[in-house]
Amino acid sequence: MMDKGDNVPEPLLEKTQDSIEESLKLFKRWHNKSNERIRYAFSPRFALSCSEELLRDVGTIAIENKTIVHTHAAETQQEVETLLKQTGMRNIEYLEHLNLTHENLCLAHCVWLNDNELDIIKKGKVKVLHCPNSNLKLGSGVARISDMIYNSINVSIGVDAALFNANMDIFTEMRRAISLQTQKTLSPEQTFKMATIEGAKALGLEREIGSIEVGKKADIVILNNPRLGNEDMLLTMLNFTEPSDVETVLIDGRIILKNREFLSVDENEIIQASHTETKKLVSRAEKFGFK
Repeated sequence: MMDKGDNVPEPLLEKTQDSIEESLKLFKRWHNKSNERIRYAFSPRFALSCSEELLRDVGTIAIENKTIVHTHAAETQQEVETLLKQTGMRNIEYLEHLNLTHENLCLAHCVWLNDNELDIIKKGKVKVLHCPNSNLKLGSGVARISDMIYNSINVSIGVDAALFNANMDIFTEMRRAISLQTQKTLSPEQTFKMATIEGAKALGLEREIGSIEVGKKADIVILNNPRLGNEDMLLTMLNFTEPSDVETVLIDGRIILKNREFLSVDENEIIQASHTETKKLVSRAEKFGFK
C-alpha cells in the first residue's frame, strides 16, 4: 500500500481510499482460506510511502478484523532522519502517534531504534521481524536483537524480498542472526525459537503451528544430515545445514516432500511456469521505467 512519496513509481501510487478498498477486497477473498492456512495482512510499505490517513485507517481496520498490519520500519539511518525532518518523530514514535503500535503490528527490520522506541514496542506487544541477510547485503546495520529478547519483545526471522536478499533460506538466516549477535550472547536455542515458535506468535498462530505438539497442524521438516549426530545437535544444525539436507516436509499433516521429491506438484512444470511469469514481470517492470 503506497499513497505518497516522490520515489514511488507513478503506476504504483494509489489514492488512499482506493488502496484501502482494494486491500479490504483481498482480505475478504483470501483470509482464512485453504483450511485457514492463508491469512491476510494489511501491508503499508513504510511510513515514508504512506499518508497519516492511510496508516491510521489500516491500524483501525486491522483491530476490527483481528488481522495483522505488516510494514517496514527503521531499516536505514537515512529513513529515520528523513522521517524526523517530515514529522519531528522517529519511526516507532510516529507509529505510536498514529495508534498503530499494538499487538497486531509486525515490523520488519527495526535496525535503528533508540531505548524509547524499544519501550514503545515492548509496551504495545509489537512484533519485530529480523532480516539479517538483507540488512547485511544493503549495509543497513545490525539490529539490537539481544536487547529486544532481553526486554521480552517478540522477535522472529524474516528474509525481506528476494531483490534485497538473494537467498531465501531459513537456515542461512538463522546462521547470520546468531553470528551477528554472538558478542551479545544470542543462544542457539533462542535463534531456533525465532525461526519457529516466535514466528508463529508474530502471526498470532502459536496455538496452531510453530512447535510439534498434540493438536497443532503437524508442520514438520525432517533433515538428513550426517553431521547432526554429535552432542550439540542444535548448534551443528545452525552451522552446517543446507536446504539440500531437507528430506521430508509435512504441511498440516500432509506429506508434500518425501525423499527430496515433491508429491503434490510437478517440479519441472512449476519451473517452466516461473519462466513464463518472469517474462511477464519484466514486461510490466519496463512500463515503470526499469530495464
